[in-house]
Order: sequence, then structure tokens, then C-alpha cells
Amino acid sequence: TTGYDNATKEEDPCPILCLHGWLDNAASFHLLAPYLSSQLRAAGFNDTGGSKGSEEDNKTQKERIHGQGTPSHPGIFVIDLPGHGLSSHKSSDGPPQLLSEYAYYIAEVASALSWNKFDIVGHSMGAGVAVVYAAAFPEHVRRM
Repeated sequence: TTGYDNATKEEDPCPILCLHGWLDNAASFHLLAPYLSSQLRAAGFNDTGGSKGSEEDNKTQKERIHGQGTPSHPGIFVIDLPGHGLSSHKSSDGPPQLLSEYAYYIAEVASALSWNKFDIVGHSMGAGVAVVYAAAFPEHVRRM
């Protein structure tokens, strides 16, 4: 196994946030999400919806963060990072997006979903964002 592992054997499985690479989008995890979800279920993951509040509130939060969590893949949440996929794009005359800005966006996502601890799967730029996020918020990252 490679990557960061802050888990203890006693911990229950937790949700997984998937972060795509540069000039990619959440759809890049389309084939991986069913496998990750089956692994979570096998480990005893109990999806309670991820966030508190009414179903309508949760839907609004997920739409705001351009998430693509689906009932068919409980515990897996993929997002379009800002400037990619269906997310809002910055002005072309503005400065480029920084990895630290993406990391703080991940903090907003985790807060909106009421996640205290989660695993991160990152591809390419998404892995870089995961490292920056884990450095800034190590108490929230179980594994990468």
C-alpha cells in the first residue's frame, strides 16, 4: 500500500472523496466508483446520508458543490473541482487556480457533507490537492 494512512484498526469505514486530475472532471471515476463502494460495503460502511438536515437541504448542498454522489454508490462522492466539468469557471483574465485554493474548497465540501473524517482518492492534480488538504487538515483525512 502506498499513500498516507492515518487510520487505526478500530475505526469504522468512512466515506471516500474522489478528486480528478487537471482538465478532467468527476466522470473520470465512473468505472472506479462501483468498486470502491463495494469495498466500503464489504468493510461494513453504513451510509447515513453524509450530511445532516432534510433531503432537500442535502440536495441543495450537493448541487452547490457540484457533487455527483449517487445512491447506487454509497459512501463515494466525486466532485468537479472549480474550473472543471460542471463547476463554475474563473475569468480567463484572472490568476490561475492554486492547489491551496482547491484544498480550501475540499474543506467546504467536507463541511457541507458534515464529514469529520474521510478517505481521499486523487488522480494527478487531484492527488496534489489531496496532499495539500491533508497537510492543512490532517485531523480530517484518514487515508489517501
